[in-house]
Amino acid sequence: NTQKKKRFDVSFYHDWCKSCGICMAFCPQKIIRFGKAGKPEILDKDGCVGCRFCEMHCPDFAITVSERKFYRRTLLETDDD
Repeated sequence: NTQKKKRFDVSFYHDWCKSCGICMAFCPQKIIRFGKAGKPEILDKDGCVGCRFCEMHCPDFAITVSERKFYRRTLLETDDD
């Protein structure tokens, strides 16, 4: 039984963010930091464990955490005889 580890995407609404740093303080993985523009960014996009602490504690609702969806591509074979 091989289970794939769930992966998560963290998105920021930078227009709503006031750069308070609460998201960084609550992230248990420490993957959020201030970028060059003074707004938060993700250091390791595969490091998020999906706890949503950053999302729950953001006073400006400027962060969303969502499970990354994987879609299996199928190859359709056609008979061109």
